[in-house]
Amino acid sequence: ISNFDKPEDASCSMLQISDYYNIINNCNFYIANADTSAIKSNIKYMIPEYAQVQSIRAWAYLQLVKNYGSVPFITKPVNSLGVVKDFDYNANQATKDNLVDLLLAEGLEKYVDTKYPSYGNWENGSVSISSRLCFIPVRLVLGDLYLLRGASEGDYRTAAKYYYDYLRTTLSAVTPQYVSATRSRVSEDGFSYNKL
Repeated sequence: ISNFDKPEDASCSMLQISDYYNIINNCNFYIANADTSAIKSNIKYMIPEYAQVQSIRAWAYLQLVKNYGSVPFITKPVNSLGVVKDFDYNANQATKDNLVDLLLAEGLEKYVDTKYPSYGNWENGSVSISSRLCFIPVRLVLGDLYLLRGASEGDYRTAAKYYYDYLRTTLSAVTPQYVSATRSRVSEDGFSYNKL
Protein backbone atom coordinates (compact mmCIF):
# COMPACT_ATOMS: atom_id res chain seq x y z
CA ILE A 1 0.00 0.00 0.00
CA SER A 2 2.77 2.45 0.93
CA ASN A 3 4.36 1.95 -2.49
CA PHE A 4 1.07 2.84 -4.25
CA ASP A 5 1.42 -0.24 -6.43
CA LYS A 6 -2.20 -1.46 -6.23
CA PRO A 7 -1.61 -4.75 -4.41
CA GLU A 8 -4.20 -7.50 -4.63
CA ASP A 9 -6.96 -7.75 -2.06
CA ALA A 10 -5.82 -9.57 1.09
CA SER A 11 -2.15 -9.49 0.01
CA CYS A 12 -1.59 -7.33 3.07
CA SER A 13 -3.30 -7.47 6.47
CA MET A 14 -4.12 -3.76 6.08
CA LEU A 15 -5.82 -4.30 2.73
CA GLN A 16 -9.01 -6.31 3.11
CA ILE A 17 -11.87 -5.07 0.98
CA SER A 18 -14.31 -6.90 3.25
CA ASP A 19 -13.17 -4.81 6.25
CA TYR A 20 -14.11 -1.61 4.45
CA TYR A 21 -17.48 -3.00 3.39
CA ASN A 22 -18.18 -4.13 6.96
CA ILE A 23 -17.68 -0.52 8.05
CA ILE A 24 -19.82 0.75 5.17
CA ASN A 25 -22.61 -1.72 5.86
CA ASN A 26 -22.70 -0.80 9.56
CA CYS A 27 -22.87 2.86 8.55
CA ASN A 28 -25.67 2.07 6.08
CA PHE A 29 -27.66 0.34 8.84
CA TYR A 30 -27.21 3.34 11.11
CA ILE A 31 -28.11 5.87 8.40
CA ALA A 32 -31.21 3.90 7.41
CA ASN A 33 -32.46 3.56 10.98
CA ALA A 34 -31.34 6.64 12.92
CA ASP A 35 -34.11 9.02 13.88
CA THR A 36 -32.50 12.37 13.08
CA SER A 37 -35.73 14.17 13.92
CA ALA A 38 -35.64 13.01 17.57
CA ILE A 39 -35.62 16.02 19.88
CA LYS A 40 -34.49 16.36 23.49
CA SER A 41 -34.34 19.77 25.18
CA ASN A 42 -35.21 21.40 21.83
CA ILE A 43 -32.12 19.86 20.20
CA LYS A 44 -31.97 17.24 17.45
CA TYR A 45 -29.50 15.25 19.49
CA MET A 46 -28.87 12.48 16.94
CA ILE A 47 -27.50 14.81 14.25
CA PRO A 48 -23.86 14.95 15.52
CA GLU A 49 -23.58 11.17 15.58
CA TYR A 50 -25.39 10.86 12.24
CA ALA A 51 -22.94 13.33 10.68
CA GLN A 52 -20.00 11.29 11.94
CA VAL A 53 -21.45 8.07 10.54
CA GLN A 54 -21.80 9.82 7.16
CA SER A 55 -18.19 10.98 7.43
CA ILE A 56 -16.89 7.52 8.39
CA ARG A 57 -18.74 5.91 5.48
CA ALA A 58 -17.33 8.55 3.09
CA TRP A 59 -13.83 7.93 4.45
CA ALA A 60 -14.22 4.16 3.92
CA TYR A 61 -15.31 4.70 0.31
CA LEU A 62 -12.42 7.08 -0.21
CA GLN A 63 -9.97 4.40 0.94
CA LEU A 64 -11.61 1.76 -1.27
CA VAL A 65 -11.43 3.95 -4.37
CA LYS A 66 -7.82 4.90 -3.64
CA ASN A 67 -6.84 1.25 -3.24
CA TYR A 68 -9.01 -0.45 -5.85
CA GLY A 69 -9.96 2.22 -8.40
CA SER A 70 -13.57 1.19 -9.04
CA VAL A 71 -15.81 -0.31 -6.36
CA PRO A 72 -19.54 -0.98 -5.88
CA PHE A 73 -21.29 2.00 -4.28
CA ILE A 74 -23.86 0.53 -1.91
CA THR A 75 -25.97 2.80 0.30
CA LYS A 76 -28.62 0.34 1.46
CA PRO A 77 -27.97 -1.99 4.39
CA VAL A 78 -27.12 -5.48 3.22
CA ASN A 79 -29.20 -7.71 5.46
CA SER A 80 -29.90 -10.57 3.06
CA LEU A 81 -28.53 -12.22 -0.05
CA GLY A 82 -31.43 -10.68 -1.97
CA VAL A 83 -29.92 -7.22 -1.58
CA VAL A 84 -26.65 -8.46 -3.07
CA LYS A 85 -28.36 -10.41 -5.88
CA ASP A 86 -30.57 -7.47 -6.88
CA PHE A 87 -27.78 -4.88 -6.78
CA ASP A 88 -26.84 -3.47 -10.19
CA TYR A 89 -23.05 -3.61 -10.04
CA ASN A 90 -22.57 -2.09 -13.51
CA ALA A 91 -24.63 1.04 -12.82
CA ASN A 92 -23.41 1.64 -9.26
CA GLN A 93 -19.64 1.94 -9.37
CA ALA A 94 -17.68 4.53 -7.42
CA THR A 95 -14.47 5.84 -8.98
CA LYS A 96 -12.21 8.79 -8.29
CA ASP A 97 -14.15 10.69 -10.97
CA ASN A 98 -17.62 10.32 -9.44
CA LEU A 99 -17.15 9.52 -5.74
CA VAL A 100 -17.44 13.10 -4.52
CA ASP A 101 -20.68 13.56 -6.49
CA LEU A 102 -22.13 10.31 -5.15
CA LEU A 103 -21.41 11.31 -1.56
CA LEU A 104 -22.70 14.85 -2.08
CA ALA A 105 -25.94 13.33 -3.37
CA GLU A 106 -26.09 11.36 -0.11
CA GLY A 107 -26.02 14.67 1.80
CA LEU A 108 -22.48 14.63 3.20
CA GLU A 109 -21.81 18.34 2.62
CA LYS A 110 -24.66 19.57 4.80
CA TYR A 111 -22.80 18.24 7.87
CA VAL A 112 -19.59 20.28 7.51
CA ASP A 113 -20.60 22.58 10.37
CA THR A 114 -22.08 19.90 12.62
CA LYS A 115 -20.33 19.66 15.96
CA TYR A 116 -18.84 16.33 16.98
CA PRO A 117 -20.69 14.11 19.43
CA SER A 118 -19.21 14.01 22.90
CA TYR A 119 -18.74 10.75 24.75
CA GLY A 120 -16.55 12.18 27.47
CA ASN A 121 -12.84 11.61 27.83
CA TRP A 122 -10.56 8.63 27.42
CA GLU A 123 -8.32 8.28 30.45
CA ASN A 124 -5.46 5.97 31.26
CA GLY A 125 -4.61 7.33 34.70
CA SER A 126 -2.15 9.99 33.58
CA VAL A 127 -3.70 11.39 30.41
CA SER A 128 -7.20 12.53 29.54
CA ILE A 129 -8.15 12.85 25.86
CA SER A 130 -11.50 14.12 24.60
CA SER A 131 -13.48 11.62 22.55
CA ARG A 132 -14.00 14.44 20.05
CA LEU A 133 -10.40 14.04 18.90
CA CYS A 134 -11.27 10.55 17.62
CA PHE A 135 -13.72 11.69 14.93
CA ILE A 136 -13.19 12.27 11.22
CA PRO A 137 -13.88 15.90 10.27
CA VAL A 138 -16.36 16.13 7.38
CA ARG A 139 -14.43 19.09 5.96
CA LEU A 140 -11.24 17.05 5.68
CA VAL A 141 -13.03 14.13 4.03
CA LEU A 142 -14.55 16.52 1.49
CA GLY A 143 -11.15 18.11 0.89
CA ASP A 144 -9.65 14.67 0.28
CA LEU A 145 -12.50 13.72 -2.07
CA TYR A 146 -12.01 16.80 -4.24
CA LEU A 147 -8.24 16.34 -4.17
CA LEU A 148 -8.62 12.70 -5.24
CA ARG A 149 -10.82 13.65 -8.18
CA GLY A 150 -8.56 16.52 -9.24
CA ALA A 151 -10.38 16.87 -12.56
CA SER A 152 -9.94 20.62 -12.76
CA GLU A 153 -8.41 23.62 -11.10
CA GLY A 154 -11.80 24.07 -9.42
CA ASP A 155 -11.44 20.72 -7.64
CA TYR A 156 -8.06 21.75 -6.24
CA ARG A 157 -9.43 25.13 -5.16
CA THR A 158 -12.41 23.47 -3.48
CA ALA A 159 -10.12 21.01 -1.69
CA ALA A 160 -7.89 23.87 -0.53
CA LYS A 161 -10.94 25.78 0.71
CA TYR A 162 -12.13 22.82 2.78
CA TYR A 163 -8.64 22.38 4.29
CA TYR A 164 -8.31 26.10 4.96
CA ASP A 165 -11.77 26.34 6.54
CA TYR A 166 -10.98 23.36 8.75
CA LEU A 167 -7.77 24.96 10.00
CA ARG A 168 -9.44 28.36 10.40
CA THR A 169 -12.49 27.09 12.29
CA THR A 170 -10.74 24.54 14.47
CA LEU A 171 -9.44 26.49 17.44
CA SER A 172 -7.32 23.71 18.82
CA ALA A 173 -7.24 20.56 16.75
CA VAL A 174 -4.80 18.91 19.15
CA THR A 175 -4.55 19.49 22.88
CA PRO A 176 -1.26 19.38 24.79
CA GLN A 177 -2.51 16.22 26.56
CA TYR A 178 -3.03 14.51 23.19
CA VAL A 179 0.44 15.47 22.02
CA SER A 180 1.91 14.17 25.27
CA ALA A 181 -0.01 10.88 25.04
CA THR A 182 0.91 10.17 21.43
CA ARG A 183 4.43 11.55 21.24
CA SER A 184 6.74 9.09 19.56
CA ARG A 185 10.41 8.84 20.10
CA VAL A 186 13.10 7.07 18.17
CA SER A 187 14.76 4.08 19.77
CA GLU A 188 18.42 3.18 19.36
CA ASP A 189 17.61 0.95 16.39
CA GLY A 190 15.96 3.88 14.57
CA PHE A 191 12.38 2.67 14.85
CA SER A 192 9.67 4.95 16.13
CA TYR A 193 7.39 3.75 18.88
CA ASN A 194 4.56 5.20 20.92
CA LYS A 195 5.30 6.54 24.38
CA LEU A 196 2.25 4.73 25.77
